[in-house]
Amino acid sequence: MVIKFAFLIVSFLATSPLFATAINTHHYKHHIRLIETRHQIPAGLLHAIAKVESGRWNEQEKQFMSWPWVIHANGKGHYFSTKEQAIEAVQKLQAQGVKNIDVGLMQINLLYHPDAFETLAEAFDPKHNVDYAARYLKGLKQNHNSWQKAVAYYHSASPTHHRPYCKKVLATWREDQKNNPHHDFFQERVASFNQKSDQERRTITPPDRLDLFKKRMQARYHQIRDRLFESQNLRRGKVYRLKPVSYKAATQPQIKSTP
Repeated sequence: MVIKFAFLIVSFLATSPLFATAINTHHYKHHIRLIETRHQIPAGLLHAIAKVESGRWNEQEKQFMSWPWVIHANGKGHYFSTKEQAIEAVQKLQAQGVKNIDVGLMQINLLYHPDAFETLAEAFDPKHNVDYAARYLKGLKQNHNSWQKAVAYYHSASPTHHRPYCKKVLATWREDQKNNPHHDFFQERVASFNQKSDQERRTITPPDRLDLFKKRMQARYHQIRDRLFESQNLRRGKVYRLKPVSYKAATQPQIKSTP
């Protein structure tokens, strides 16, 4: 009887908005960390971008947080309680002829990235949304030889728009690192190394070399862990297909719609 009562309580909580919010928050943060490691993106950078792109104050958590069920169109952002509501809103906008729409945690623009996702459901899935953003960001980094420029061009090719955006993301990133209880000197040096150009990397100091060695060992550990995690999902019949990344946005005068 006690077990049955406990089961009913858990079932009720699982359907409540508060409990669902907590689960979703933990779920997508976990995916962001894994994807950062997989694509060798500086720790916390994707999360900082997500907070700038889709973040708002969360009264329940008492902090500023990114949110997966959000769209931006016609100069306005719209937040929804569920994935289904967000999809329905996008479908209505598209039926009205609106094409310039940013969606999901990382606010991927459906106009400039038409091949990013097969369906809107996939576009709003945190794993697919963040993974596409990570591959796009990494491609920009390779093109511009700088994480800072990659962040800027992730938003827009126009300096008028991407300079203030980049400053905001980097400020958010630094603030998150300070507030992270697991933040230490090693993480700071790794982030600094990742922002260096190839020319600067040729003249790195011995302490930097030690940091690089630690980073590579850490990345190798996470790669093995991710492979085990993915193999378990494959055995369970969960297959996540990666989509090709388009770099059209880097050549556009303005990628994202600005308020």
